[in-house]
Parts: sequence; C-alpha cells; structure tokens
Amino acid sequence: MVCPSQTIAIVDVLDAEKSADYLMITRFQAHNFRCFENLTLEGLRRFNFILGESGSGKSALLEALFLLSGASPELHFRLRRWRGFAEGNLELQASRESFSSLFRFLFHMGDTEKVASLSLVDTDLGIRKLDIYFEDKETLSIPIERPENISQFVPITFKWDVGNRVVPITVELKDGKIKADGSVEVHPIHFISSRNLSSRYDAILFSTLSRSLRAQPLIETIHNIYPSIHDLSLEIVGGETLINAQVDGFKEKIPIGEVSGGLNKLVSIALAIAANPYGIVLIDEIENGFYYKNYREILETLAHFCEEYKVQMFASSHSREFLEAVADVMEERATDVMFIKTKYRDGKCEVTRLKGDPIISAILQDIEVRA
Repeated sequence: MVCPSQTIAIVDVLDAEKSADYLMITRFQAHNFRCFENLTLEGLRRFNFILGESGSGKSALLEALFLLSGASPELHFRLRRWRGFAEGNLELQASRESFSSLFRFLFHMGDTEKVASLSLVDTDLGIRKLDIYFEDKETLSIPIERPENISQFVPITFKWDVGNRVVPITVELKDGKIKADGSVEVHPIHFISSRNLSSRYDAILFSTLSRSLRAQPLIETIHNIYPSIHDLSLEIVGGETLINAQVDGFKEKIPIGEVSGGLNKLVSIALAIAANPYGIVLIDEIENGFYYKNYREILETLAHFCEEYKVQMFASSHSREFLEAVADVMEERATDVMFIKTKYRDGKCEVTRLKGDPIISAILQDIEVRA
C-alpha cells in the first residue's frame, strides 16, 4: 500500500527525471529531528544553497542528509566529533541517563518519547528512510566478572528502510562499550566542512583519480585559480602519503596543507565531486578558508565539476560576497538552483524554499536576501 505522501514523492521523481539525467534528491523530510519539528523540502535542484544566521539549522540540515544516507549509527558519533565532542573511547557511567545523553539531541527539543524520522526521494534509487527511537524496555547488563557493576539503560534503534529493505540496527552498551551490529547500502554522498578535512582521505581519492588517468583536469583547474601551483602528486612525508604541490619558488614539492588552507579545501571539494560521479556533495560554510576575491572562480570551478561528473550540490553560506558570486555564476543556471533559508525562532527551525530566478535577480540588484 502506498501512502499519500509516498504518492506525491513518486510524482516528484517522475517530474525530476524529465530534467535530470543523474541521481538527484528531489524531496527531503524531517520530523522530530534536532531543530526540525516538521520539515518538508520539495523540488530540490542540482545546486541548493542554504542561507541563514549561525545556529539557524544550516549545518543540522546537511547533517540530517548525511546521517540518512549513511550505513550505520557510527555516523552519529562521527558527526559528534566534527562538532567538537570528545574523541576516542567514551567513558560512560552505568546509568540510563549517561547512555541516553549521547543521543538525546537527535530529537527535537530532546523529546525522546517520539520517533525522529528522516526520509528522502531521489531520481534513481527511490525512497530512503531512517527512524530513530528508544526501545520501550530497559536493558539490564550484569557483568559476570564484577556483578556489582550493573548498568541499566534503554537501547536506541536506527531503522533504515532502503529499497523496501528494512534494517533495524540497535545501539547498546556492552562491557562498557557502545556496540551496534549491521549496516545498509550507502547513498553516494560526501560531506565536507572545515572541521572534517582529512589529508589521508584526500590522498586516497587523488590516488583513485590518478590511477585511472583522471587527475589532469583537477590539476589544470587548481593551476587556473592558483597560478603558482603547477602540479599535484602523491608523496610520502614523515611516513604518511599526502598530496603535494609543485609551487613557484620552492625547490621541492610540499604538502598542499602547508601551501594554503583555501587550496587544501578546494582540492578536498573537487576530489569529493570527481571521485563520486552521479553522487551528492554536502558543503558546510562553503566560503570558509577562501579569499573573497576568489569566490567566483572557485564557485564556477565547482559548478563545472558538478555538471561534468553529474553531482548534486548542497552548500551552506552566510556570506554576502559569496552570494554575489552565486548570482554571477548561477545566472545562466537559474532553473537548476534552489535557495533554502533557515531561521531559528522559539525553539524551532523555520525553513523557506525559494526558486533560483527571483533570488538571483534580487542579489544582482543589490537587495538583501538573507534577512
């Protein structure tokens, strides 16, 4: 049986297929998740720009898409690390409160009595859902070696529904460690922010491109924006394989992270696109690390890469200068652009969906669109 909301979503997919020849998320919903009590975004485009003040839900929206697209609850802990929470082994007290505190704020206003739900529809793989909920019954853990260390908690379940395959994965506390068994198919998605750049991971992606003789377009693009850069290659530095650059004035190649933070971030984004054809890239605070005079060239490069590799982009920003670059670069692509405005008020995130044409026109006329 197909519910009404699914019927609408399927129609959205059929409409989108007329204009999209690759995988593209067209509809996203969130209920009781983080700052979103009830959110429905329809008619998403190839380029989606999320605008709003700090703390208004921009990052939460990207994180919701990333978590929904993932394979296991491990992504929740990865997102926690990116937000600055402690890494490594968690030291939990043997109590329900200690365990549930790790997950409480996945739920709107911390209301763990309700189910947190995420869902999307795309033009290729169809409907994907994730429900997060605490189990009704408490679990009592009594270690045999030290029975006095009794722990009592309520397990939490992440239930994915992918292609009509339902996979519930329960997260439990066993022997003082958090454990979860199982996984689902991964949606082809990359999430990039200033807090999760990884030189090791970028080296893996670059190696994949280089091995298949597809690295040259990236190298040429980097040179066009940073003329002092003439080549990129993998080199072993201090026992670690890193992407190195040939730079004017230097007698040897140096790691790109030592050259420029902006260069490092641009390479990370470009690699995520080029190594993930027919996929999706999420970029949080896209302008961070770049010199404002380079915004237009950088955005033109990323847009070209997305079109070349047929990748859908979601990018958050609160920079006026970057929005001006968006208007310049996307004016000819306006029908492929969607703006999403977020605003936090009275404990809720209000989200407004705006088509590209009027917003781009407003920006070009120097009208403030972020308010």
